[in-house]
Amino acid sequence: MEHFLERHKERIEGVISGFDRILFRGTLRSISDRHGAERWLWYQGVLLTGFGPFAEKLSTRLKKHAEEIAQEHHRPFIYVESPKQSKQEIVRQIMTKDKIEQGLICVLSCVEPCRAFQLEKIRCDKMLALKAKTRQCLHLYFYYVDREFGLMHVRLQTWLPFTIQVCINGWEWLARRLDRQGIGYEKRDNCFAHIDDIPRAQRMMDSLVERKWIRWLDLLAKRCNPWLNPSNGVDLRGYYWSIRDGEYSTDVLFKDSESLKEVYPRLLNHAIRNFSAKEVLRFLQRHFNCRSTGEVKSNLTVRIEGVRIKHWVDENSIKMYDKQGFVLGSRQR
Repeated sequence: MEHFLERHKERIEGVISGFDRILFRGTLRSISDRHGAERWLWYQGVLLTGFGPFAEKLSTRLKKHAEEIAQEHHRPFIYVESPKQSKQEIVRQIMTKDKIEQGLICVLSCVEPCRAFQLEKIRCDKMLALKAKTRQCLHLYFYYVDREFGLMHVRLQTWLPFTIQVCINGWEWLARRLDRQGIGYEKRDNCFAHIDDIPRAQRMMDSLVERKWIRWLDLLAKRCNPWLNPSNGVDLRGYYWSIRDGEYSTDVLFKDSESLKEVYPRLLNHAIRNFSAKEVLRFLQRHFNCRSTGEVKSNLTVRIEGVRIKHWVDENSIKMYDKQGFVLGSRQR
């Protein structure tokens, strides 16, 4: 990277790197597995035969709480019939129509696949036991325009074990920080075409990595899941947070589109012809040996926004594209 930047420094305005999309997952570890969930039911005085009605009661309360939040903020509560329907599009239409600049936009509900508990008979001893299986259940989406992070959402699974996700965008956070610091910039779609003070912006992005996330995530979870309140007597304790999906971005800002057009075709040609499975695995910090698992794939796609080259193994990927005519972007996931 340093060699590339040095070689083309006359064409390049600057480079900005940082987390683009971050998806946090919250897990209630005390009930995340079968044995923990069964012990928890015992503490609650619930027999396995009564698991269904008890779980339904908890689920119903979550749905009612979500409706109450929407009513309290005078925002719509909408059922989305298909998980394939774009929730982002629904939300952006509501934002435009109601001119939402901060706070709750809406609450969406949708039946989607999840890992959840259900009751089954163990054949060998004919006893009942909980088992985590892939099934369908209702999920609640709380969409906000946050003061710090802009458009973001919280996704809550309404059936035990109540897994939760929080999705934010690092570039949105940076744009708001730049506004507060009075630093000029030009943002197009989800990338920066120009920043007046790139070194200072980079220091801001670096500080995001060191942020203490737990308290903020816990506040969001308590806002959406009323069973976390100790006064309810359910004793779910708090969520354990991890990064389920993170996309780290590096954008090279060229001075004009002609400078990028002169370089980009050669980069694409090199990426397709010269990167074997060994290089792709190295990019994704995996070892190349006989125990390597997963299929290494590469794909070149022409889109309206530009031309994208992508290499991936399982859920991990790295891609490069030209965007807005003069931004050379890469995303590692």
